Amino acid sequence: AIDFLEIAASVSDGDGFLTNGQPSHYPPGYPLVLAALDRAGIARSAVMIGLNLAALAMGLACACYILARSMEIGRDGLLWLACMTLLSWVIVKHVTLPVSDVPYFGVSLASLAVATRAAESRGRRRVYWLGAAGLLAALAVSLRTIGVALAPALAFAACPGFSWTGIRRRWETHRRAATLALSGVVAALIGGGAVLGSAKYAHEMTRDWRGVGDLVRFRLEDWGELLLNGSQAQLPQALQPLVMVAGLAFAALMAVGVRSRRRIAAVDFYVAAYVAILLIWPYRDARFWVPVVPLLLGYGWVGVREMARSRRGVVRWVGAGYLTGYVAMGLVALAYTTWLSCSGDRFADRYGGGVYRGSYLAAFGLGVSDGP
Repeated sequence: AIDFLEIAASVSDGDGFLTNGQPSHYPPGYPLVLAALDRAGIARSAVMIGLNLAALAMGLACACYILARSMEIGRDGLLWLACMTLLSWVIVKHVTLPVSDVPYFGVSLASLAVATRAAESRGRRRVYWLGAAGLLAALAVSLRTIGVALAPALAFAACPGFSWTGIRRRWETHRRAATLALSGVVAALIGGGAVLGSAKYAHEMTRDWRGVGDLVRFRLEDWGELLLNGSQAQLPQALQPLVMVAGLAFAALMAVGVRSRRRIAAVDFYVAAYVAILLIWPYRDARFWVPVVPLLLGYGWVGVREMARSRRGVVRWVGAGYLTGYVAMGLVALAYTTWLSCSGDRFADRYGGGVYRGSYLAAFGLGVSDGP
């Protein structure tokens, strides 16, 4: 958040995308939005968070459309998944911060929803919908680099009924055009690989690379925090291993959900690409999953629905108990965030346990002994 605000201030002052006086490696989209707010004189907390809330609403509406069309989840299920998303602690926490996660949530899911619509259309309508999905995908990439995960979904939407036999026939009929198109794709992949290879993200991955065991543990702990709807750091030391167990349970539920699907959709390609990228990202933070929270919950919901076919009574009672605990944790997160937001001059002591107290006092021109 500090980097984004500093970059936005630099852009607004006409100095370019700088942070600490150095060129920024972050995508330009979100700093440009903040800079525009600054130039308009409305770069206030309420406006920034209002934009996040608007993006959250748009993304959630698009997620419901995707889940209904691609996973055949009914109205009651969509209502529960929407409530679970809004009560997810990672959503509650990051919707109140000037970071790009929630804006990307809205734009990326809008692109995926339009791609889903394109896959169901024919002729020129498909082309129009694909064009709109591509523009939204480009906007998503300008907000967060991981937006490249939308590319496989768009490719599937362009040819949802493809088969290897059909591909071979088209190749024989349009060999010259197909060869030219394939050459363009290869050149784009090489160029994209060169750009990514020179980017700071690739350098960080190489510098901080972890073993396979650590990478798997990171992702399972992330998923465990999503399923338990709480941060591992807030649990007593003796209970922290439960997060790993919860992550395994969530992974199993999602696997059952994927396996029970009758057809592949654009959302499957997007989530697969997103997960593949994060599987090799050598850092751990449940925040990384903010953009796909409703989609992951959707896969888990389908998995539970499949298990309920043979164990309806057990799933019903266990599900009721789990949802009660999930909602309770979400309400606690909302209450805690509200408590922080309404802290007034005690905020510096409460936020992060007071670790930034000195910084806040310095920002307001106060000495350590002057603070409340």
